[in-house]
Amino acid sequence: MSTRPRARPGPHRLRVGVSALGFLGLFVLVIVVSSGFSGSAGRTVPATHRVSTAATLAPAAGPSALSPWTNLTSGLTNQPAGRFSGAATWDANDSEVVLFGGIPGGGGALRTTWTFANGSWKAGTPHSLTTANSPSARWGAALAYDASDRYVVLFGGRSIQGGLLSDTWTFSAGTWTNVTNSTVGAPPGRANASIAYDPAVSAVVMFGGRSPTSLFNDTWEYHSARWTSVGASVPTPTNTPSHRSGASLAFLSSANALVLFGGTGFQFGTYSPLSDTWLFQTTGWQSIVPPHMPTARAMAALAPLPNGTILLYGGVGAGGPVADTWLFDGADWKNVSTSVGAAPSARSASAVAPVTLSGTNGYILLFGGNGPTSTYSDTWEVGASLLELTGGIARPAALDVNQSTNLSIVGFGPSAPLTYSWSSMPSGCTSTATAVGARLACVPPAPGNFTAIVSMNGTGAGSPVTASIPFVVNALPAISAIRVSPFPAVLGNGFLTLTVLAHGGTGGLHFSYAGLPPGCSTTDASFLRCAPSAVGTWTVTVAANDSTGASGSANATVVVAASAPAPPNHLLAKLTSPLAIATGVIGVGVVLLIVFALQRRRRLAARGSAPAEEPAEPKAPPPVR
Repeated sequence: MSTRPRARPGPHRLRVGVSALGFLGLFVLVIVVSSGFSGSAGRTVPATHRVSTAATLAPAAGPSALSPWTNLTSGLTNQPAGRFSGAATWDANDSEVVLFGGIPGGGGALRTTWTFANGSWKAGTPHSLTTANSPSARWGAALAYDASDRYVVLFGGRSIQGGLLSDTWTFSAGTWTNVTNSTVGAPPGRANASIAYDPAVSAVVMFGGRSPTSLFNDTWEYHSARWTSVGASVPTPTNTPSHRSGASLAFLSSANALVLFGGTGFQFGTYSPLSDTWLFQTTGWQSIVPPHMPTARAMAALAPLPNGTILLYGGVGAGGPVADTWLFDGADWKNVSTSVGAAPSARSASAVAPVTLSGTNGYILLFGGNGPTSTYSDTWEVGASLLELTGGIARPAALDVNQSTNLSIVGFGPSAPLTYSWSSMPSGCTSTATAVGARLACVPPAPGNFTAIVSMNGTGAGSPVTASIPFVVNALPAISAIRVSPFPAVLGNGFLTLTVLAHGGTGGLHFSYAGLPPGCSTTDASFLRCAPSAVGTWTVTVAANDSTGASGSANATVVVAASAPAPPNHLLAKLTSPLAIATGVIGVGVVLLIVFALQRRRRLAARGSAPAEEPAEPKAPPPVR
């Protein structure tokens, strides 16, 4: 089988700790050496790359700087649905953890993509998922970041119908791309395979997995749209891990090798958990027997820490889920359960990914898992080498005045104790510290848009870190007016309409109407239209309720008449007004004056037209006597 050229670093050698397991370790190493330690298919391993019992693997830095487990759930605004057998990886190109698929608590399979960055979960887009823009719903898929090609690679898994999948997808900048048809070569379909990126070979390495009826022990590499089988040409118990699924795989920088632990194998006629440790280097697989080992288990969480070690947590053993925490430094496993605080409850098949913050700083993020009686939806971190805060949450993030809200945030880091301080908060707020973070309890008396600022510091941990938590305080619901049309309404003549003008409230308003006339019924709207079936006068009460339970109300009078009233006599109204009366009196006076003037004029005219009388003759004087 052809393989692509790969750089080979100098030899990595094994130190065997001889204790109670010393004779067993020497026996295994003798077998390894005597077998010639064959490499991948088509390769001949040079003598200089063979394992020497005199060589040692330098251990990484000790676990003294390991920060404890911290439950981040109470400080997160959003959370994926609970699940197990989901796949997660750190996407270094987009600086986020990518979570895909899994089995929810009610069974079935999931297909929504979630990302975790800056202390917050976010559901991916598009919301309308199709076979073209997202892998189908599945569980047990293999997911890893390909640092050489700068994208996330997903392979296989098991569908919601239970069938095996063998498709290959890439994920970058929030977009899934189906590259199955453009990828050269492909492993057989499988679920619960082990996968991780190996910088030593600049490729994603995948091992094992299972079908409904069998287990795999083949090894594949993915790089530049090509799957290549790199397993031993003749697999043996000394050059290849046994057939298994659900083994844990992660890169150990101090050994420049991938470390594989445990899984479920088929032994003595039954499926059972395993407890062996293997290294995968450019020379192939190598079994090692450290002085101490975790108990046999499968589906454990395994990821590298910033201090150069790898951390193993949980899994399912012969007696069910376990909850212990182990570190491996390349030479030995160490149980650190008593020094990392309260760990997540016992579980297996959790989604786990290392988070890189800057340089070699970061932490391990763990989500969900399958417990003895339930499926989990909590988010945890461990091993933080820098101070970090979750995004924080206000519960509720929108409320009415004089209602209460609680702002919560969770901090974590390498030093303790952690201290918190709040600023830019409205009146009515009181801050308190909690076991895993800080809390701000508020009963704001006035509406507004607020952003509370929280600052966290740790002893000797450098500059404090800050985060902001926004929330909205709304005025109480209120009704400013109710418009009734027509007024009055006429029985059997058209519709009655009520229009409500309302404001304030949180989460939208819901309406109800009481005291309506017959023929009208309530509706959840600010507009009501009906045809009354009776004559009368009613007092209608309208209530507006918001999502918090607060309400406001107002009344309106509705009149329904038997017939339309006679239209008003506007002319009579005008004639009987004081101004009209005064105007009338003046008018009558003027008319009388005019009539009098005309009559006088006629009399005068009549006089001027009569004939003049002749002068009377003088009377004779009386006779003289």
